[in-house]
Amino acid sequence: MWEIEAKEIQVGQIVQYRIRTGKDYLHVQEVLQLWQDNPDFRLFYSYILADCRFSAFRWEMPPCTSQTLDRIFEYVLINQPSLCRSPDPDAFKTYFDSVSVGETVVSFPNLGKDARLIVPCPIGPNSSYVHLASFVREVPESQQHELWATIAGEMVAQLRRSPVSPIWLNTAGMGVSWLHIRLDSRPKYYRYTPYKV
Repeated sequence: MWEIEAKEIQVGQIVQYRIRTGKDYLHVQEVLQLWQDNPDFRLFYSYILADCRFSAFRWEMPPCTSQTLDRIFEYVLINQPSLCRSPDPDAFKTYFDSVSVGETVVSFPNLGKDARLIVPCPIGPNSSYVHLASFVREVPESQQHELWATIAGEMVAQLRRSPVSPIWLNTAGMGVSWLHIRLDSRPKYYRYTPYKV
């Protein structure tokens, strides 16, 4: 079905990933659709991340516009052990308190209004929510499904609103010690230089 292709860019620090079906690589649009509609793919994707040897990592994708949806889907994981620290659930408490019953993920603009944040609500031990690696390794599958579906939905909606404005999909996490996926209007916290342009 799906196969992962991993390429070490910088030994022990940066790994780049692509996903194939047979000889063909998945494109960005296909992955967004799979995140929205395919539970098996969502679990497969979480497994890829969970299987990374880094204890904690940053997740960065190239910028995306409606014109680049047919590009090969790729991303990097960047070793970031300093993300392993005490969780801060209070950082997003206001948003957690406003979710509807049954929702386990919230989405809202950041304070500077130049990014959209997608944040999982605490439904398990707080330590599971410090960064993306702990999230995909420890939280219930149902919440992982909701996170990936929400990411895809927000990406599609933002691309429809502003088709030519790039979106940088990533995690950083050094400011707030709670997982938040970022849909940035610029590569504000990016570390992997080739994806900054």
